[in-house]
This record gives sequence, structure tokens and C-alpha cells, in this order.
Amino acid sequence: MQYFIIASIKWFQERTLALFKKMNTLDVRRYSATLLHPKYRLLNNCTENERTECHKYIREQLNLIRSITTTSDNKSAPLPTKKFKKTKSFSVDLKMITQPIVIQ
Repeated sequence: MQYFIIASIKWFQERTLALFKKMNTLDVRRYSATLLHPKYRLLNNCTENERTECHKYIREQLNLIRSITTTSDNKSAPLPTKKFKKTKSFSVDLKMITQPIVIQ
């Protein structure tokens, strides 16, 4: 009975460790987020290869953003001019206030 419990715990421990490793796989996007953080932007604990991949990924994404904005700028119609509310002159408001009310 005790062997079964130890084997079950061992299986659970191995499964948990495998899932933990799978969940915490670092990809280029996570390194990019770390690079953008002001405290960790030097990526001191990363390898040279990881830094290079991170910089390359960020350059690709910036080029992609630039190309999207230039194509959207070319396709967009000119913005309509904003219509401002017409204000009444002060004298018109004053005439309305000073006119006597006639009740018939």
C-alpha cells in the first residue's frame, strides 16, 4: 500500500514538473516585453542569441507597424472639417430678455 502511495506521489510530481516547464517556455515575445521594461532592458541574464533574436523581432514588428500606418494613411479619406456651433450675438439675447411679455 505504501509503495502505491509513493508511486502516485512520484507520478504527480513528474506531471506537475512537466506542466510547469511547458507553461514557462520563454519565447521572443516575453523577451521583448522584458526589453521594454526600464529596469531589465539590458537583458543581462539572457544569452547573446536570445538578445539578438529579441532585437530582430522588435525590428520586424516596428517595420510591420510602419507599413500598416503608411498604407492606412494613403487609403484614408481626408478628414471632414469640424462644424462649430454658431453662436448668437449678444444683442439678440439682450433683445429677447428686454422684450415685454404680452398676455392677451
